[in-house]
Amino acid sequence: YRIIDKSSSSIPFSLNPIQEDVLDNIHNRNLILKARQLGMSTFSVLYILDEVLFNPNLTAGIVSYSLEHAQHIFKKIIGHALDTLPYALKPLAGVISRSAREITFNNGSSIRVDTTLRGGSYPLVLVSEFGKTCSRNPQKAEEVVTGTLQSVPLEGRVIIESTGEGNEGFFADMVNNASRRDNEKLSQLDYKLLFYGWM
Repeated sequence: YRIIDKSSSSIPFSLNPIQEDVLDNIHNRNLILKARQLGMSTFSVLYILDEVLFNPNLTAGIVSYSLEHAQHIFKKIIGHALDTLPYALKPLAGVISRSAREITFNNGSSIRVDTTLRGGSYPLVLVSEFGKTCSRNPQKAEEVVTGTLQSVPLEGRVIIESTGEGNEGFFADMVNNASRRDNEKLSQLDYKLLFYGWM
């Protein structure tokens, strides 16, 4: 895959040490508290793209604090990765349809972006910048918790990644609960806390 870096250049994607750590420690339910500019959104989005390309009939969802941000992720990360695939690999992607909110592939898989997902089952979900959703729009955050997260089956996978946005709201509560519980002996429904500070 190729990504657009901070200087607006298209470069091959290569895992940085923090992204490698997340990949090595991924669990069914993942809660990532992180500093800015660590590449966590890029990693998470490309992880989802990779999963849907190589697993048939997988429905994935990406949720963000605003539809504009979700569509930006869709266009700038997924869109760029698909558009710049080497010619020989383009048939692997097999894009059947592509809109501002959904991409479907010829293996039966799809990715949808929105501010919340309701109805249907989403075995793979990314909630990007959930702390921002909680601080800006608590009602929307509640929809994510009661709708989006409930759409993920037991054996599915959730990645919630965000910078901290205060000590109140669903994201802060989830982080505090996961921190108190610890990452030992997690069930499929327990959130694994991964923390990456600015240092």
